[in-house]
Amino acid sequence: MNDLLTALIALAEVICLPFLSSYLTRYISKYNLKKGIKGRDVHKPWKPYIPEGCGLTILILALTSPIPLVLIKDIDPSKILVFILVVGFNGTTGLFDDLFVLPAKLKVIIPAISSIPLIVFSQYTPRPILPFVGSLRITIVYLILLPLAISIAVNVMNMADTHNGILPSTALLIAITLATASFLAYLKGLCDLTGFMLSLITIAVLIGYVPYNLYPAKVFNGDVGSFTLGSILSLIAIYSRTEVLLIIALTPHILNALNILISIGGFKERREIQRRPVVVRDDGFIEVNTDFKAPITLPHIVALNGKIKEIEIYITYVILTFISCIVGLVFYVLALFT
Repeated sequence: MNDLLTALIALAEVICLPFLSSYLTRYISKYNLKKGIKGRDVHKPWKPYIPEGCGLTILILALTSPIPLVLIKDIDPSKILVFILVVGFNGTTGLFDDLFVLPAKLKVIIPAISSIPLIVFSQYTPRPILPFVGSLRITIVYLILLPLAISIAVNVMNMADTHNGILPSTALLIAITLATASFLAYLKGLCDLTGFMLSLITIAVLIGYVPYNLYPAKVFNGDVGSFTLGSILSLIAIYSRTEVLLIIALTPHILNALNILISIGGFKERREIQRRPVVVRDDGFIEVNTDFKAPITLPHIVALNGKIKEIEIYITYVILTFISCIVGLVFYVLALFT
């Protein structure tokens, strides 16, 4: 009976959420545009105004869709509560930043603070799974790294949101990878179904949302979108004990973030950065900004060989993330079966 209930809930989420996500995104984008919550797409020669903060769709569905999961026997209701608290806290922080602009260092500290519910309710397993090593017991170290890990995941996703489609598309690839790994971990008895079910919800929401942010974007994600997705992916990894897999899958995002931080000399609010890493020509092609004060990003590196189209930057980012996901999944499978 419980297996049937699990299947029905999973089926309902997968079928309904793409349509809900699409409808909500259209509604929020129209509302935000009407209220003047918009930003300029600086990577287009005509620089159109696009509704901002439409990642609110992802936040709303991330807070409501997991509630039916408490009916499933193989899911701890405390994990759903912690998920809602952590994602809600980080997503709301991103929303505040979209509306009022928060200091850069505060956006590093707040995601770390959001780990408190995880620690208070003890909804983590301090034994990450490594290839050829297996389960590594690092109780104290894990507890110290937990706030840092969530903050890193949230901020690297935020820094990756540079061009149309990159953030939700790469998040979708990573969510699919985590769903595969978390189901394998469940079959091996290493975790419950929480990580897998949350992955399915994330995939379903993004299937409905991604088309609106693809080139040419009809909506911008805003920090509410990137903060929400970063916290979702980190919690799925923690619940399903796929932390190492997530780190590998996030490699392009992590390298992009490191390049930015090194080139601008630490954490800075993006509105404080006066130079852009790339410049847009009148014919729509993108070139590297040769100003030494311009931050170095992954799109900056991709454009080093000459002019490039924005869609090519998107495709490159997606391919790199896909490769990272495959490598991470292979290493995780090795860890499970060696």
